[in-house]
Amino acid sequence: MVKFNNSKHLGEGVASKHSPRLGFTLAEVLITLGIIGVVAAMTIPTLITNTNSAKFRAQFKKTLSTLNQAVRSNVANYGWDFSLMSGTSNLLSHNPEEIRTFESMMYGSLAGATIEEFASETMKEYEKNGRDSFISYTDGDWGSAFVAKLSDGSTLTMPLGPAEGFCTLTLGESISAKLSSDERFLNCCLVYIDVNGINGPNKEVQCSDGVQTKPEPDKPCVVKNNDITDIFPVIVYDSTVEPMTNAAKYVLSSSK
Repeated sequence: MVKFNNSKHLGEGVASKHSPRLGFTLAEVLITLGIIGVVAAMTIPTLITNTNSAKFRAQFKKTLSTLNQAVRSNVANYGWDFSLMSGTSNLLSHNPEEIRTFESMMYGSLAGATIEEFASETMKEYEKNGRDSFISYTDGDWGSAFVAKLSDGSTLTMPLGPAEGFCTLTLGESISAKLSSDERFLNCCLVYIDVNGINGPNKEVQCSDGVQTKPEPDKPCVVKNNDITDIFPVIVYDSTVEPMTNAAKYVLSSSK
């Protein structure tokens, strides 16, 4: 009579019954995915906001530096600065040796810049992309604003062309005092920096807390990351470019 020894097989059967389970149940997978989805929904918008605000801040500082370099280069090469600009344009020439305008300065000093003398098409694009959010400080005709498009995609828009001598400060005079006392200074020497061109949101940067308007040290302004947008008003005078509002000044001086 032949006997079969099944102890080995029985032992394997018993061992397999108590061995660690491999893999996850469907319920566990669904719960994990749900948790990941909730965390992503909470963090991704913040990450996107922080990324955009950092990009707008960095590009504003870069463009402001570029504009300052442009006027210094123009002074070195052609002998005139913002204070000697004229509102008279010449459709046939953007040569800074022949005509002293904002657009001729940009054309002569910024590599890769393109100039729109009468920028009605650009203004229409702004209107389609949310230009209603602009705070316009002047009574200028936006249909004929001067626009310089830079090679990095940012734009410089000047609503009005100044008359010679308007864009200057006397020694010791503050920006806020000049803006308060001379309406021509604001109307003729304001430039909007849009760090990403006609792309949205096309909103001027605002104070999250504080006073938005002219740069007044006694009226503090704080701009939170989610309020940093793409348009920054600046004032040009002599050989200098400075933020025109408390909000733009705060973004320039803050690092994060």
